[in-house]
Amino acid sequence: MIRLCIDLEIDLDLDLDLEVVVTGTAIALLTVVILVVRFTIAKFVVANESWRMEYIKQFIRYFIIGVTVLVVAVPEGLPLAVTLALAYSVRVRCALSAG
Repeated sequence: MIRLCIDLEIDLDLDLDLEVVVTGTAIALLTVVILVVRFTIAKFVVANESWRMEYIKQFIRYFIIGVTVLVVAVPEGLPLAVTLALAYSVRVRCALSAG
């Protein structure tokens, strides 16, 4: 059986990537909160309407918009996470097979 371990050196700016992820998440949450508050004020305070079950569809739309903003804002976070997970698992596997 041949054992092959590769020493991976990854030099990444993790702080910047983490800031991008946190900022994207904050913007997505802020977008959902603003849309929900705006809808709630327009329907229940200004128009003085009562609650109807069809409003749930609108809240689901706002949630989907928030998820879309998150996915668009943080696309570079996914490859970084996959690279780090792969590098970590290779190192752990090499350590286990060497020891």
